[in-house]
Amino acid sequence: MKIVFHVGMPKAGSTSIQLALASARDSLIEQGIYFNVADPSVASDYLIYDLAMRRDAKCLNDLLSRRAEQAIGHGCSTVMLSAERIFSIAGHPDEFQGLLDALRGNADTVEFIMVSRSLTDVLRSYLEQIIYNGSLSLSDNRLAPWWIACAKSFWNLPERVCSVSFELAGQNGGLIQCFFDALGITVSAPDIRANRTPPRSLAFATSLGIICQAEAKSRSVDVNSPMIDQLRTEITSSFDSFLSSQPSEETERVLGYLDQKIRSSLEGYIVSSSAIAPDDDIIFYENLYRRLRICNLDQIPTQAT
Repeated sequence: MKIVFHVGMPKAGSTSIQLALASARDSLIEQGIYFNVADPSVASDYLIYDLAMRRDAKCLNDLLSRRAEQAIGHGCSTVMLSAERIFSIAGHPDEFQGLLDALRGNADTVEFIMVSRSLTDVLRSYLEQIIYNGSLSLSDNRLAPWWIACAKSFWNLPERVCSVSFELAGQNGGLIQCFFDALGITVSAPDIRANRTPPRSLAFATSLGIICQAEAKSRSVDVNSPMIDQLRTEITSSFDSFLSSQPSEETERVLGYLDQKIRSSLEGYIVSSSAIAPDDDIIFYENLYRRLRICNLDQIPTQAT
């Protein structure tokens, strides 16, 4: 049995890829690849991340074993997994090793595939997302070095790791098609457009994030739990209704001013965080997203191109 795990990066087209995999499920099975997730509504194997972070080896092994049995039942020799948050688990050595042990214990061969995106763009998108989620906590300026370290943790594995460039894929047939090509399958990429969060004021997102953090703490739940997700949706809907029913130039001006200040602060943070990353790490990372496709077993990106 072979396991191929799409591990993100976050904010690099993961939802579109997952929806495309789910849409092409029957075609994938015909080529010996089994893709199935516990929650079809999100098409992600988030549960694997959750179990690994909780160090629940028994449940994790049971899940992977069941998935392998399901694959065999469909005549497949490869299990396809996808969860973008797995990228960040590389920043937790013990949990990462536990995940690797489980994957290796349930497959003869394990491979990883990640979509790489320029450091500035991916950090900007990531920071804006965690502001909205209420997960922002900039206790230091080491986000950029940490992000690169996560990528290197995968790249340095003995297993095959393939990187697809988010930027270049758009110029070469589209991300989904390039992803399928990296898998070595001949499935035509379905026309998938993942639901995108509509652009909203960062000032609102910051306030929303603080509310969600406080509510999560008071209810002793995770800030990304369904309970807080529902609250986030309700507040966002009310805010959108307010803006549409009571348009005000003054409101737009104030929000625009605050947005500009927040974005300026985020850009300053990204610059300062990237500046403390070692030059060799920056070169390594640039070579990931500046090549359409690259594999760790074929070529190590250690020099600038």
